[in-house]
Amino acid sequence: MKHGIEQLVPLAILLSFIGGMANALVFHRTKKSVGVQFISWVCLLLSLTVNISMWRYLGHHKPLEYFFGGWPAPWGITFYVDRFAVAFCTLVSTLSLLSWTYSFHKQPALHRSLFFILQMSLYGMILTQDFFNFYVFLEVCSICLYGLLSDPNEPRSYLSVFRYLAVNTVAASLYLIGLAFVYSQCGSLNMSDLVSLIDLEDLPNKIGIGLMVVGFSIKTALFPLHFWLIDTYGNSKAQNTGFIASIVTKVFCIFLLRIFYSMLGHGEEALKLLSYLGILAWVSIALAPLLASKQKDLRKILAYSSISQIGYIIVGLAEGSSLGLYAAILQIFHHAVVKLTLFFVADEMNSQWGSYDVLHMANLPKHSKLITLACCMALLSLIGIPPLPGFFVKWMLIQSAMTQGHWVVIAIIAIGAMTSLLYTLRMIEIMFFPHTPWTESSSSKPHWNVYAPIAVALVLLMLQVGLLNQLLSWSQLTRYQP
Repeated sequence: MKHGIEQLVPLAILLSFIGGMANALVFHRTKKSVGVQFISWVCLLLSLTVNISMWRYLGHHKPLEYFFGGWPAPWGITFYVDRFAVAFCTLVSTLSLLSWTYSFHKQPALHRSLFFILQMSLYGMILTQDFFNFYVFLEVCSICLYGLLSDPNEPRSYLSVFRYLAVNTVAASLYLIGLAFVYSQCGSLNMSDLVSLIDLEDLPNKIGIGLMVVGFSIKTALFPLHFWLIDTYGNSKAQNTGFIASIVTKVFCIFLLRIFYSMLGHGEEALKLLSYLGILAWVSIALAPLLASKQKDLRKILAYSSISQIGYIIVGLAEGSSLGLYAAILQIFHHAVVKLTLFFVADEMNSQWGSYDVLHMANLPKHSKLITLACCMALLSLIGIPPLPGFFVKWMLIQSAMTQGHWVVIAIIAIGAMTSLLYTLRMIEIMFFPHTPWTESSSSKPHWNVYAPIAVALVLLMLQVGLLNQLLSWSQLTRYQP
């Protein structure tokens, strides 16, 4: 035991489960919702406290391993917590608290319960060292997404969610088949064991990892496997989609990072597979902003923007360098905060003027200066305007590409930045040079639960610049060799 700190590893998951079950028990008992709201707030705050405590502990100690039931790998399930994992768990708990403050505390008990179970599955996917255990959490995550993305007031959302279910089933099946190939050759699905057991020179292993990567490519919405994301985000409530868009797809990117850098050891065959993903990411970066500029629904603009921004994460991983890896890690943090902020803005716009039409952004400056500032800062960071964190992501990617002579990557980043101007500057122009008259909102000013999370998200966006070096240090991968 290390001062009992290992017992904190499963505690965040347990707290999320307690929050989910507490909300599920009052599904038909609204009179008891006040007590459940208190339990929910306590669970969220304790989860954040637990993750911060592990974060500080791991700054001075070795990574933690927690064996469920006392069974070591490969016989039991192992959770592995290094600075990389706990940094992202802290990100999940922070964004969860902001999302709960903004909207989820007002939602029906069923949605509140699904929110907590989704949070639990995200923690599990980040911490687990077992591929099949990851698949279990993945399925739990998917079920929660189907419920949260369904909107009773938007019938089209049901068709979109059904399509997402079909595509997600294909992706999960590919992942599971890939696991079967790997297990047939290695006899273990524990990531720590596979570091020494797996060999990509063997055809079954190569097929297995390839199928797993294709499954994750669908889930991360890389071009041309992105089609499910547009309708799913575009036909659902922005208050629900914000949390999902900000963190769920990033967890899949995190697991890809674990596979290629921690498990496969940054080998030649691993980099070859990553290079194929990099080519898909190039197309996503260049093409998605063009498609976003043609949309009128702010949710669909943000969906195409997500496809483009995820492309930068994959390009950073495909670079195969320390700078590329750090750029990918910073982009995960950066895009999570930016996208949550912009979906909050979209939901506030809809609640005040009854539409997600981008033209209603003309009303934001008179409605709230704080919301307008947060929106502008997020949009400028997406372009890469210094000194915002989006600039440092692109700068590190360019430095990495120049060092290795990857001139195509530099060209793609330049094209992506220019095409992103088409939709970002369009939105800024609508806000400050409107062509439509001011429309009176349904309420004079936003409530505290709107102001507070948007203000905190704006602070987090700016902190990423000041804490850049520390952020990269906190996010170091164990066993990574550049």
